Amino acid sequence: MPLEGLDLYQIGPDLTGETLRSQLESDGDIRMHVNNGALNSFADTLPLLHPFGRLLCHDLFVTDVRDYGTGFFGPGKYDGSVVNWVNGPLLRHLGSRAGFDVRISPFAQRPAANVKTLTAMVRE
Repeated sequence: MPLEGLDLYQIGPDLTGETLRSQLESDGDIRMHVNNGALNSFADTLPLLHPFGRLLCHDLFVTDVRDYGTGFFGPGKYDGSVVNWVNGPLLRHLGSRAGFDVRISPFAQRPAANVKTLTAMVRE
């Protein structure tokens, strides 16, 4: 079924819901976090990177869209703060559209932890 009106959903000043289309159409009926603040911050930060620079971020990332169908990823409370997992596939998609290679890998100091490391750099 076509998703109408995605272009009307304003994620941020320069981002509309059209950014979500490929992800929403890839795996059927899913519910996921869009993380408007994280997407805007990521989109605004990428152009600031030096051509040989890297953006590193440690956070709770969903790494596969299909994970949204199999688990709960917030919102939750942790030490008095509201916590949502960040939509990693959407950040990868956004970065790729802007010419960046975005990878999410286990946190090196605690590979079994839920915390992951996102690395973004200009695509070669």
